[in-house]
Amino acid sequence: MLEKLAKLTAKTCSLTPLGGKPEITWEDIAFSLPRLSRHGKLFIFSKFCIHKDAELLQLAKEEAVKKFKDVDVAQIHRLAAIALDEALGAGHCKKCNGAGQIVSRKGFTQCRTCEGTGRAKERSTRQLAAALDVSSRQVKYFWRDRLNELLADYQDYEYQAEQSLKKGLKE
Repeated sequence: MLEKLAKLTAKTCSLTPLGGKPEITWEDIAFSLPRLSRHGKLFIFSKFCIHKDAELLQLAKEEAVKKFKDVDVAQIHRLAAIALDEALGAGHCKKCNGAGQIVSRKGFTQCRTCEGTGRAKERSTRQLAAALDVSSRQVKYFWRDRLNELLADYQDYEYQAEQSLKKGLKE
């Protein structure tokens, strides 16, 4: 589109890149992280740079314990591990690989696993109850909200890193 607009002007400029890399590198990500907490930095490295670190799980557990002081520590540790696993996951349906459709003999059909959205489904109440060794009722009225709070923290880390990256790349 820009090329067509450029042709309309009397003096056109070259729109070909003059160097640099069009993609964001791990160095760019590392540059954007100084404003994040240690936990946030390790999370971003793990998610985007495929850097697995045992310290990240330990920090996740410690921060979850601080956040939910009135709950059994072992259950909080399991919840923190579940939240970290979900946050680091791809977030797309594994059956259709995020496309929402599957190739069949008739052509393309809607993926039944994700119902055509392409997104992975959240853990069921039963799965979460089994992982935390609690009842489904407790998951519904207590643990699901705690899990969502931890997942929101990870989304916030991603947002902070994105904002810092945008600011850093503008400078």
